[in-house]
Amino acid sequence: MSLKQKKINISSLLVALFLSLVFFKPVDLFAVGSVDTEAEQVITQYFNALINGDTATIRGLLGTRLLKQRSRLLSNPVYGDKLRELYGNANFEVLSKKVVSSAAAVVVVEVIYNTNDKATFKFLLMEESPSGMKIFREDEVL
Repeated sequence: MSLKQKKINISSLLVALFLSLVFFKPVDLFAVGSVDTEAEQVITQYFNALINGDTATIRGLLGTRLLKQRSRLLSNPVYGDKLRELYGNANFEVLSKKVVSSAAAVVVVEVIYNTNDKATFKFLLMEESPSGMKIFREDEVL
């Protein structure tokens, strides 16, 4: 390979590297691990708050849009008692976690209620600056 061909190959490589940095966001592998851990911690806090009827903690774990949707419910003075009644002896198990970006994760949780009825929920968690990881969406999986 001639010196001119080597220069062309190196130039092509540098152009390809530059374009990949411009068009593709690099994923920080350390951040992915922390997103996974933080998402599971938020879900654990959320379900502990449900068990205890702790509406203040629930408020702190919800993203802005979801909090607006549930604000009236969370302000109801009897809602905490209803949560304790429903979730008091329930068991929760994280079925899966998937990191979808360096600032977002999807967590699937199975709930087994006092009556042995089961429900599965899918949560989307995202970083909400400056307050950290929040629950942005909660859907029951049928």
